Amino acid sequence: MVLAYAGLLSRYESPLVALVVVAAAVAALVQGVHRFMYRAAMTVFAALYLGKLLSYFIVIRQAQHGLVLSLWLIVVIALTDIAGMVVGMRFGRRPLAPHLSPAKTWEGALAAFACATTVGAALAASPLIGASLWAGMLCAASISIAAQTGDLVESALKRNAGVKDSGQLIAGHGGVLDRFDSYIVAGVVGYGALRIAGLL
Repeated sequence: MVLAYAGLLSRYESPLVALVVVAAAVAALVQGVHRFMYRAAMTVFAALYLGKLLSYFIVIRQAQHGLVLSLWLIVVIALTDIAGMVVGMRFGRRPLAPHLSPAKTWEGALAAFACATTVGAALAASPLIGASLWAGMLCAASISIAAQTGDLVESALKRNAGVKDSGQLIAGHGGVLDRFDSYIVAGVVGYGALRIAGLL
């Protein structure tokens, strides 16, 4: 994320990733060979999951019209989270992924997708962004799906670790990571979608 902020990501990203892999292997080796591969892989995953994926938000922000695109991306993700929660709590009947996140339902997921796609496409077609309606719909739809996927990924991480919350700072709400899980995956998907649509 620091390299992205400094505009040096493309120059130093490859050696940095290599350094992360080597450092993870050395750190895991210090603890012995028991579960060596698991510990090394988890360290690499954590570094790239948080550091690399969140860096795409910085890259988007630094682009031309980056502030508008960043705010648009945040709105689409927030609408996905809010609509999914509200509709799921009120009308949800069929579990989406009962082993990962029992509270999530298909009704909430579909409502989140529809709301985020519709509003996101309308905002993208506004003069501030100037995308075509179809480009806006495709971008918003892919971001909404990615946001919901990111939520499930973080739930899987918590289940794997055997914890209810990812931290105690805001306990009862899933922890700090639960407030950003949708953004982690949606950021990189949003970056790709905006590039394909010619908006970035």
